[in-house]
Amino acid sequence: GTTPLEVVLEGPTEGFWLEKENIDKMREVHDWLDALPETGKVISPVTMLDMLNKINDGKDVPLPIVNRALDVLPPEIQDAVVGPYLTSDRSQVRFAMRAMESDKSLNRRDLMGKFDEYFETKPIFEGDIEPQVTGVFVLYNNLLQSLFESQIKSIAAVFGVIWFMFLLLFRSFRIATVAIVPNILPVTLVLGFLGWSGIPLDLMTIMTAAITLGIAVDFSIHYIHRYKHEFSENGNYTTSMYRTHNSIGRAMMFTTITIIAGFSILTISNFIPSIYFGLFTSLAIIVAFLASVTLLPLLMITLKPLGPEKQASAAE
Repeated sequence: GTTPLEVVLEGPTEGFWLEKENIDKMREVHDWLDALPETGKVISPVTMLDMLNKINDGKDVPLPIVNRALDVLPPEIQDAVVGPYLTSDRSQVRFAMRAMESDKSLNRRDLMGKFDEYFETKPIFEGDIEPQVTGVFVLYNNLLQSLFESQIKSIAAVFGVIWFMFLLLFRSFRIATVAIVPNILPVTLVLGFLGWSGIPLDLMTIMTAAITLGIAVDFSIHYIHRYKHEFSENGNYTTSMYRTHNSIGRAMMFTTITIIAGFSILTISNFIPSIYFGLFTSLAIIVAFLASVTLLPLLMITLKPLGPEKQASAAE
């Protein structure tokens, strides 16, 4: 997949970009953008000039002729052919390209950093030229940056709200504390693996944590609810674990398999973020399930949040 991206250069005067020295500047920017590995083919007035020169047997078409030809073009042709890349007064030029979203090496923040560095350090921008990067790519990047910041700020609050929900549901401080631990593990593991492997966060991969958290909470609620029922019947933590595994544990396993099968469909997509989303959501769900049937019962047996075992049952 690709995302539209534009670089706009605003000149100080009318006719600025069809002057000889400024065409050279425009060509330099065009060639630099075209050489970026993150972008596809660049289209700008340079493309039009190269085509005119090719028609003219490889010789440069005199600029007065180019300006005259643009002036006499019918408005509908000028709007369709020249308008998207050059304003009618020749004071603003646009370079249109598409960012390669399907490229595994694409780093949106680094690409925006390249634009900033280029425009700030190149001598051609020391005058009155005002560069600006626009397009869907920029909006998408800003959306992601806002999403990252909100994710970091809210993740602790989310766990706090979930802990409070457990407290209201089970009416026990100890059970709520035990129940929140398995929910932290899959989220931190998946986000940590993304960072360790260098896979950039985007709108798809960052949703993995939210979806995993929702499913892991369901696992914890189902498991503890059944565990409490079994414990009230026999009063033994280990026996309650076995019975819970044989009942709700099987249902959780089938649920996990079904969800993984559904999300695995995304791995056959040609859109790289969708593939990551399917893979890491499946991984997170597996971890959430394993944490619920291993770590959670271990914490229940070790911390005994339901109170002491019944002696009679323990003796049996």
